Amino acid sequence: MNVVTERNFDQVYTRDVRDAYWEQVARSLERVFGQNRALADTYRQEIERAPTSEQILVYHQEPIEVAADLAGVTQITPDQQKIYIEIAGDTEPPRAGWPDVP
Repeated sequence: MNVVTERNFDQVYTRDVRDAYWEQVARSLERVFGQNRALADTYRQEIERAPTSEQILVYHQEPIEVAADLAGVTQITPDQQKIYIEIAGDTEPPRAGWPDVP
C-alpha cells in the first residue's frame, strides 16, 4: 500500500478507486442500514470540495464506517458486518474482530 499524501492523492485514489469506494458506501447505506443511497452521493460531493488532506481521512475509513456515520449508527452489529462482507465480496481484506476472522 502506498503512503498517501496530498501530492500523490490522485495517483493512489484514482477516479475508478473513488467510484468503487462510494458505490460500497451507497450499497452499505441501502442494504445494511436501510437508508437512501443518495446520502452517499451528497456526502461525496461535499468531500470532493474539501481540501485533499480531509479527503485522505475519509478514504482511510472503511465504506461501512462512512455509511454508518451517514445513517446515524454508532455501533455496527455482527449481523450488519456479515451483510457488508457479502456486499464487499473479495474487494475488502479480512479484518481482525469481524465475523469468522481471528
